[in-house]
Amino acid sequence: MQYNRFSCVFLLLFPFLYAYAGNQQKESGKSSSSLNTCQNINYEMLGRLTAAIDSGKYGIVHSVLIMKDDSLIYENYWRGYKRDDLHQLHSATKSFQSAIIGIALEKKWIHSVDDPIIHHFPHHKGIWKNWPFDKKSITIKHLLTMTSGFEWDESKPYNDSSGNSLFRFNERTYHKLSLFDTLDIVDPPGTRHVYNSGGVHLLSYITTYATHHSAEYIAKKYLFRPLDIKKWYWSKYCRNVTSTSGELWLRPVDMVTFGQLYLHNGLWHGKQVLSPQWIKESTAKFITATPDLCDKFDYGYLWWRYSERHQEMHELVGDKDVYFAAGAGGQFIWVIPFLNMVVVSTADQPNKLNRYGNEVGAYLSEPMLWEYIIPACTM
Repeated sequence: MQYNRFSCVFLLLFPFLYAYAGNQQKESGKSSSSLNTCQNINYEMLGRLTAAIDSGKYGIVHSVLIMKDDSLIYENYWRGYKRDDLHQLHSATKSFQSAIIGIALEKKWIHSVDDPIIHHFPHHKGIWKNWPFDKKSITIKHLLTMTSGFEWDESKPYNDSSGNSLFRFNERTYHKLSLFDTLDIVDPPGTRHVYNSGGVHLLSYITTYATHHSAEYIAKKYLFRPLDIKKWYWSKYCRNVTSTSGELWLRPVDMVTFGQLYLHNGLWHGKQVLSPQWIKESTAKFITATPDLCDKFDYGYLWWRYSERHQEMHELVGDKDVYFAAGAGGQFIWVIPFLNMVVVSTADQPNKLNRYGNEVGAYLSEPMLWEYIIPACTM
């Protein structure tokens, strides 16, 4: 077990927390804390959060970071992880693909989210030329919202080659796009949310065709560089196509930076990195997530939202805005505008199935948000 230090000297009163040094914050590129920004935080409750994680209450947690009012008020690591270690984001990577589409729209590389996807595959006419009308009508927005209507199932165990669609996609070393030629349309596009990592793979291909660069290159130049993110790993399917559905590795402190960019409507140190209109549109509710994944969430453009059906969050914050990126094993980037706060957690949670047979182990650590973190920051 390893503890980092908080930025307020009086935190030394609590046995689980240590003063977080200002020079460490300067090194990370985050603004320094002051005593004034610490006055409305219940640090005793954050100390109890640390103890709860130590006890194993929230499973196998690797890190928790809380940025409140532009000050990093909590940064702890467990199980040997340190600040400079990269961590796989799994499906939280998808929210970065959402940002990349926003950049492509701003740069006019993509005309509109209402573009039919076939317009961006001119060299693959042999794949889609015989598609029926409803399949040809699938748009970029449908992929962003996971409402393409493709027959797709990620609910089976990943190594089930006959039942898990993502496994069948990943098993294809070449001609991955041709898989979509074999898929039927089972819902009219735009009408039903079905979790579909394959659609995010298509967005990565669209990024490459539209920009003539990989999604990683676009992120490096137009996202990571302005945010001073210098360390990452991102795998590829092939030379110029990035795996944007789940293969990005970042430091948790840089995950916080990404969340801060959204919190500040795309503005970073005076530079407009993302369009504020895109942030508003992409994080708003587009559709209700279907029960075969979880019945407590709404979905935007590769961003999750808590719905009114999520009892714990609804009772705590009501209709206030909370949206988040989430990945398998317990990777979270929560953006909480009404508290001017971003929370990041990384973990390695074991598989756990919900009543529909889907893996929901990622959510073992999620209750810390409403049991400790938000209450500690709403004094």
